[in-house]
Amino acid sequence: MKKKMNNKGFSLVELIVVIAIMAVLIGVLAPTLLGNIEKSRLAKDKDAIDVLYKAWQTTAVNPDYTVPAGDYEYTVSSDGKIDITTNFSTIKFENGNSGGDAQFVNDLKEYIGDSTIKLSSKYYLKSSPAAKVTIKITTGGKVALSVTCSDSKGAYTVNE
Repeated sequence: MKKKMNNKGFSLVELIVVIAIMAVLIGVLAPTLLGNIEKSRLAKDKDAIDVLYKAWQTTAVNPDYTVPAGDYEYTVSSDGKIDITTNFSTIKFENGNSGGDAQFVNDLKEYIGDSTIKLSSKYYLKSSPAAKVTIKITTGGKVALSVTCSDSKGAYTVNE
């Protein structure tokens, strides 16, 4: 009589079949997952830009400042940062004194919690020309937001 060997484990054929199935699943699921990651980055970036918008809404109605109607533009740098320390010399204290622009920026920084906003979506990092965030103040004091970039997926407006 033959002694039966105590074979434990998987055969080579079984392992190859499992690896082939995993490769097919990865090939099918990877593009979907990568697309979801970019959508998540874009949503996070839009939330960060909305914080800037809300900071302007709050600060522009402060009676300490005179904020003339017009466009106030920020450019997204090549590394995805919006520097909010840009001084807009047309912003004055309510009493007409200069220096209101610097204090206005300090109030924006206090609201946002930092002097820069970091974006990570490819729609803002790889934009050519550079992506721009424009805060618009109407003659009635209403605040609007416009984001422009080379891809329409990253562009949007609020209250226009």
